[in-house]
Amino acid sequence: KIFNLCLSCIFVNEHYLMVKDEFELLKKGEQNEIEPYQDEIGRLIINPKEIAQDLCCQAWDIPDPMENAELVNELIEEALKYDKNCCDAYVLKSLICSNDTEKMKNLDLAIKGYETIHDANFFKNHIGSFHGPEFNPYMKSFYYKAELLIKLKKQEEAQKIIFLLLDLDKNDHIGARCLL
Repeated sequence: KIFNLCLSCIFVNEHYLMVKDEFELLKKGEQNEIEPYQDEIGRLIINPKEIAQDLCCQAWDIPDPMENAELVNELIEEALKYDKNCCDAYVLKSLICSNDTEKMKNLDLAIKGYETIHDANFFKNHIGSFHGPEFNPYMKSFYYKAELLIKLKKQEEAQKIIFLLLDLDKNDHIGARCLL
């Protein structure tokens, strides 16, 4: 009973802190004119990074992004208004570009955006286990960059990126080995 009570207290305390954080974001949002956003299932989201990610998830769900490039681009641009460092938005943008130079530029922006919001300790603490939703955009940006480099006949640069991906995620959840 004491254990369950402790767990309940922890849950209530964490829930309180989450609500308090969301309230602080809402107050900041009022100052910065960030309007609350409702996702597809009706959840109210007030964190700009979460809003950007939700918009990107909607864009990823669109079948055949090249055919629906205009709609995908609208979602990307909206996401970047909420979070200018949104890695997923730049990865998506690279996928709908027809120009290889633009693709590379957007993939570099995706990588830079992710590295901007995470410090060196983050990378140091997670090396070897970069797998999961919080790492996927970063890993995808490198994967697509390696694919593009192979297409551009820059095998040595691609190989360096592939080995970096394998260092970041030892179990190779993204399938970088397939590019070798």
